[in-house]
Amino acid sequence: HIKNQLREILHSSQDSILSSIPADECIKEIIDNILSIPVVNSVKSMEEIGRSCLEKLAHSLESGEVMSIDTGFKKLDSLLCGIPYGSLVVVGADSGFGKTAFALNLVRYWCELGIPVLYNNLEMNSEDLFKRLALAKSYQKNVILSNYDFKDITEKTLETVGAIHSITKEYPIGVFKDSCVHSICQKAKQSSAQVVIVDHLHLLDGAHRYEDLVKATRTLQQLADSTGKIVVLLAQYNRSKYGRENKDPQPSDFRGSGTIEQDAAIILQMNCPDYENSPEDYILHITKARHSSKGTVPFKFNRSKQFFEEASNAL
Repeated sequence: HIKNQLREILHSSQDSILSSIPADECIKEIIDNILSIPVVNSVKSMEEIGRSCLEKLAHSLESGEVMSIDTGFKKLDSLLCGIPYGSLVVVGADSGFGKTAFALNLVRYWCELGIPVLYNNLEMNSEDLFKRLALAKSYQKNVILSNYDFKDITEKTLETVGAIHSITKEYPIGVFKDSCVHSICQKAKQSSAQVVIVDHLHLLDGAHRYEDLVKATRTLQQLADSTGKIVVLLAQYNRSKYGRENKDPQPSDFRGSGTIEQDAAIILQMNCPDYENSPEDYILHITKARHSSKGTVPFKFNRSKQFFEEASNAL
């Protein structure tokens, strides 16, 4: 409504400027038109807020729609109580330490529930993304397939990957590559996806500048809030944690950490405490949970299969 009013003002202002009206009168007319736009009262009473909340809960009960989704990891879900729709979730790790693999484990679980996902894949080509998804799915299905099979291709490799593709081709996932945060938001708004994954923050345009990191996280948070979609943002650590005695990850370890900590509803940070001796033993730290509990969850990461599972469930 306000946009239409502004368009009308611009058109009338153009007519005034092109007419013989003196400049001071023309300016006064434009200002008066702008000031005539009614101000929308954005202050809500507790009665209005509570009524809106009750209406959403009633709609959820009646329609069967859920207000959050699980991750598929039992202990993580027990701590988070699910990921609420409309949330920005940041997943962090060092470079090469499993951010994408973890995200794809979530994608596989969500797609198998029929939850549509939009994946902005900036770190690798789409075929490599499919291979990682295929490796994780093969592990889940107890099929023999590893990274080495993609290096030395055999008839058995083609047969196995073909069988996995017959399953994953039904996944409701769209993959694209776009480093412009505003363009990403436009695609997300036009999509029916309930989850948007950005892989990753520090490959977006201008990510080397702090002010652009601030704009990116704030814009993605607004995307989640305005559309009700879950936005999962992957991010790398800076090197600050290597200079301190306690190596457990903290929100301050991110480049642009101040804005990440402010905008995210949930922050999940991975580390491998003893990579030299136990490269499969990971700990996922919940360092921010706006609506639930912080905590830690031990994981096993099968790197050759690109598969994460909670340590208590590991084979």
